[in-house]
Amino acid sequence: MRIAVAEEMQKVDQLAQERFGLSTLVLMENAGSAAARLARSLLPSGGRVVVLAGKGNNGGDGLVAARHLANWGVKVVVVLADKNLKGASLTNLEIARRMGLEIIEAKEKRKCEVLLLTSDLVIDGLLGTGISGPPRGLAAELIASLSSRTGPILSLDLPSGTSSYGQVFQPHVRATWTITFGVPKLGAFVYPAASAAGKIYLTDLGIPKRLIQEECRTAELLDQSILNKLPPRPATAHKGEAGKVLIVAGSSGYTGAAALAAQGALRAGAGLVTLAVPQPIYPILASKLTEAMVVGLPAENQLLGPASLPRLLELAEGMDAIAVGPGLGRGEGVTKLVAGILENAKAPVVLDADGLYALSQLEARRGKQPLILTPHSGELARLLKVSSQYVEANRLAAAKKAAEAFQATVVLKGPGTLIAAPGELTCLNPTGNAAMASGGMGDLLTGLIAALLPQASSPRLAAAIGAYVHGLCGDQAAEKLACQRGLLASDLLPFIPGALAGKYQGRSPINILDQAWKEGQ
Repeated sequence: MRIAVAEEMQKVDQLAQERFGLSTLVLMENAGSAAARLARSLLPSGGRVVVLAGKGNNGGDGLVAARHLANWGVKVVVVLADKNLKGASLTNLEIARRMGLEIIEAKEKRKCEVLLLTSDLVIDGLLGTGISGPPRGLAAELIASLSSRTGPILSLDLPSGTSSYGQVFQPHVRATWTITFGVPKLGAFVYPAASAAGKIYLTDLGIPKRLIQEECRTAELLDQSILNKLPPRPATAHKGEAGKVLIVAGSSGYTGAAALAAQGALRAGAGLVTLAVPQPIYPILASKLTEAMVVGLPAENQLLGPASLPRLLELAEGMDAIAVGPGLGRGEGVTKLVAGILENAKAPVVLDADGLYALSQLEARRGKQPLILTPHSGELARLLKVSSQYVEANRLAAAKKAAEAFQATVVLKGPGTLIAAPGELTCLNPTGNAAMASGGMGDLLTGLIAALLPQASSPRLAAAIGAYVHGLCGDQAAEKLACQRGLLASDLLPFIPGALAGKYQGRSPINILDQAWKEGQ
């Protein structure tokens, strides 16, 4: 499903009017009436609603919602953050006034504070999706007042003070629910803004689907359908045709990282997995892994280094994918080894963990083979030479910047994992949970993606399926164990084959209000 940013939705709204005659007034009516229906379903009987309306279209949506709720007998108070409304929003304000709705201005501060604390529901229509900085003036004061509220808040499109790119500004609304109109907004799913959105509802506005497909080209939300893009395995397939994967990993004290990467590749369907490790840890991994072929290589200070490169390149001949980095360790020798692999390998390469650290020490990306990078925010910050705080606050921009800079597919891990590739829609992965915050999860993902590279039509697809399945297995394992803590990376392994086969249904983060429209998607 496509997800949009502010500029795309502005263009969609403009073209909806120019090409199809769908005026702003019509779209506003559809949005506000849907918000009112949702609000009524969420309200206790006899409840009171306060609608916070800004001067933009978001405020107009709120005024439409207020009008419908009042018609249904709900007690409604409208608070205007700015009385200088224009266009369709002004039209709806005039309708509300003629209907006799109670309308007050935000400058009546004491009255507003009491309303916000005592009402049964607050509808947040203060700021739209296009903000690029902190809220100001009376809107900011109203948002700040909401921080003391314990009752529910329904935000329209996005919580005020959050951006469609996933940024949060201070102050901002922390919604209980968010109803998004026409197309889900990226900011509802990209952190940190996603943490403020609450439960997401989507409603149709009547905008033609083809217009959304044409204009919303920034991102898409992954779902179960992505698994259909993996071709079925032929009945005549043998292990040599099922994908040959070389994993370069491990060092003293980090044997688990190497083992998990190899097991992840095997469970994801690789026909042959070769694990190259420093000779000192060879006995441990050879006894631990039954199905992988473990090869011990010369070590320098317990780490792989340039002396191992000739043998590694021999092993890489004929491989379909190479994964480098889990538990590899850091040092000048490791950096030279990674540089040599990138410069000479002919197969696609997945870089993770210490492989990413080595890449950050190189002056430039080497080699022309497809490259997949799987960083968390700290590792991506090192690659881009920015702070991890910057990456966390600008996850989409950081992932896209790295994809262009390294001409690679970038899997920015974390809640709402992003998969960015040069010139392509960014994928947002909705699967996974907080119980997966434990050691070894990233190593498992590395092996999983490496195994999918020979099976998928592109590195981007392999990375997207890998991230989706990885999170889905985490959800299944956490559900089976009934845990929010204590989940191990190895707990995910038994679920990988079933997840790839479509056995498990991922939970959608979107609740679609219009069933007929949902069935047409």
